[in-house]
Order: sequence, then structure tokens, then C-alpha cells
Amino acid sequence: MARHVIRALLDMTQLGGDEDEKAKNIKTMAAELQRRKGLLKKQLCDVRRQTNCLFEVQRFCHDAGWPQGMAKKLFYRLYEDEVVVEDAYNVWREDTDDPTPGKTKALVQVNEFLTWLETAEDDEDDDED
Repeated sequence: MARHVIRALLDMTQLGGDEDEKAKNIKTMAAELQRRKGLLKKQLCDVRRQTNCLFEVQRFCHDAGWPQGMAKKLFYRLYEDEVVVEDAYNVWREDTDDPTPGKTKALVQVNEFLTWLETAEDDEDDDED
């Protein structure tokens, strides 16, 4: 169910056109996710569903031909809107058995985000000490 919900929202934005148009459409897609975060939070209420959401973002980016910055933008948006929690990103990153295409490319595209997430966690731990 989680994959269907996120896919339906992602499919609302067309990705055709030149690079400038694709960049604009990616921003529109992220804004739509933000606008629908209440629905997403209800549907993605546990780490398993959130991980499936990330796999569907991976599939969507793969099917779209990996437009520059799309995966990273969507991962940031889902995190910033508190739709997907840190644990789900870690489960997604470590899962090598899921058959969703494009995992290696996704890891490369979201590497900056995952590094930021680890650093943010470390900073929070340091602040608590």
C-alpha cells in the first residue's frame, strides 16, 4: 500500500522537457509531497512502510532515467516533513535483497543526504552530552 500511495503522488508531476523544465518539475513534485504530508504520515506509520516508500522513490527515479538531483530532493523532503524517519533510511540503505531496480544508482544519488543524516545524528548526540 505504501508504494502505491507514494507512486500516485509522484506520478502527478510530469518529468518531460529540457533540464530546466525537469528541475522545475522536481521542485513541484517535492512541494506536492510537502502539501500531502498529512496523508503520507497516516499511510506510512511504521518503519517498514516508510522503507517501502523509499524503495518506490528509487523505482520512480529509475523509471524516469535518474533526472539530476531528483532522488536527493525527494529523500530530503520526506525527511524534513517527518514522513520518513532516520531508521527507515538506514533499513533502506542496508537492504540488499529488495528486487527494486536502481539501488546502486540511488545510493550514489543520495550519498550526500545519507552523509548529512549521519552527521546530523552525530551532532545531536554531541549536543546531548
